[in-house]
Amino acid sequence: GNKYTKKDLSSLLEQANIALVREGICYLKDLPVSLFFVDLDKTDKKEERFRFEDYFEGEFFHWDTQTTQNIDTPKIRDIALGLLTPHLFVRIKSKIKNITQPFIYCGSLKFMEHEVKTANPAHIIFRSVDYDDFTANEDLQNIYLWSPSKIGKNTQSEISKKSEVSKERLV
Repeated sequence: GNKYTKKDLSSLLEQANIALVREGICYLKDLPVSLFFVDLDKTDKKEERFRFEDYFEGEFFHWDTQTTQNIDTPKIRDIALGLLTPHLFVRIKSKIKNITQPFIYCGSLKFMEHEVKTANPAHIIFRSVDYDDFTANEDLQNIYLWSPSKIGKNTQSEISKKSEVSKERLV
């Protein structure tokens, strides 16, 4: 639930490349980790192809890869196989009143499945390992509750996790 800029993370993790990342995913040098930087509300994106569907559905996070990626792209495959652990950083809007917003750390993700009919981008569902139903953090609450319907869109995903609870959380 802490707030970070890419520059903050670059300094904290001693990885200069993070501050330079323009895409939504960053792979860390010599570490089995990837960082996902996600803007939920993409209405400010001029091109429709950059309006990916990313949102929480309970403890599950729906994420679209970049338009050049599919489930068989090497790094995406490594994430699906658990060889790379994604860490999720989210903000609802990239800018408010022309001020760039920091990202909120939402924890690590575990690959669950992907929507078979999707590619370039592929639609992937992760379990948010650190999801907190009872968080008092208002930023996290807003992120968890955000959905495409908040900007007048319906999700295109055929996979719904609406009332599902992972077996890991049932224990």
